[in-house]
Amino acid sequence: MTASKAGELHISGIRVVSANDIKGNFVRLPSSIVQTLESTGISIQEFGISIVRESKEILHTGWDGYESQGYANGQSTIDINPILAREFGLVMGSLVDLTICKYGASQTATEVHVEPESSDDWEIIESNSMFFQDEILHQTRIVTVGEVLICYIDNVVSKFRINRIFPETLKSARINTGSLIVIA
Repeated sequence: MTASKAGELHISGIRVVSANDIKGNFVRLPSSIVQTLESTGISIQEFGISIVRESKEILHTGWDGYESQGYANGQSTIDINPILAREFGLVMGSLVDLTICKYGASQTATEVHVEPESSDDWEIIESNSMFFQDEILHQTRIVTVGEVLICYIDNVVSKFRINRIFPETLKSARINTGSLIVIA
């Protein structure tokens, strides 16, 4: 683990492991990282995690506050929802790097525009629109323009592409109960 600038932590060589009990856009982190994050006094809702493969950020997600399964082949692991992993081409057992940073008040989205990925996703959202607004806030913490997020609605997984974030100066942002989710 290394710190490159204030509020940012880099971890190299973490194995990806699937965890079916994670419902949403979160990861679980190794105990050594959890201990470091807990020692900061920063709320878990403020941590954003970039998953990096071959020096390219491929996914931004939140931490659900739990520890990962531990080790695979002697290396620390992150646990991730298998549907989310598949969406971003993360193969179980593969090595990734992590960048963890604080998403404070200035990195909080006031509005997020999403578009369902398929006609099935449109149908699911049309019949569950009020439920979606509440549920997406429980299943997602970090959003990034151009990325896809998943949402479990009555045990059915829907996918949504993030088209815009307000304020528009943010490429990636934290969402909370004050963030409006707009379906475009």
